Amino acid sequence: MKSILVGKLKDTKVYYVVDSVHKDADCILVGRLGGKKVTNFWEFVDWNKDVRKIQNTHFHEYLWNGHQSKSGPHWYSVFVEKSLPIDHELLDGTVVNEDILGRRQKVLQFENRAMDFSVSLNSQSVSSKTLASWSASKIVIQRKKRGRNNG
Repeated sequence: MKSILVGKLKDTKVYYVVDSVHKDADCILVGRLGGKKVTNFWEFVDWNKDVRKIQNTHFHEYLWNGHQSKSGPHWYSVFVEKSLPIDHELLDGTVVNEDILGRRQKVLQFENRAMDFSVSLNSQSVSSKTLASWSASKIVIQRKKRGRNNG
């Protein structure tokens, strides 16, 4: 989930999810201790009038004030209906968090553990095969030695 820090409420950071297609999952609240909650952005902002709005980029300005401009219908289609994507030009100069929920990191950790497990299985089977091969060759050598001693 790509997101942009757009405000703060006491110790909670308010992120707008840029690539959300669902109206109910376009806001991530990150608490002081790192806890995260997904919610509806506009409902949260309506209920919490004390949100300190960040307005230092063109994106932030348009997010918070675009509904009042002549491009209000376009703003509504982008930020409320989500029927239009956010223009890339609007994001220029804005810091975009690529993985706010840390899901990519969790997937990578899972893949690494799976790879480690696979390697350990393969190395055990190689060791078992090597051990079996070594044991078989030792038996053959011992039989040959016995055969020489008996003859």
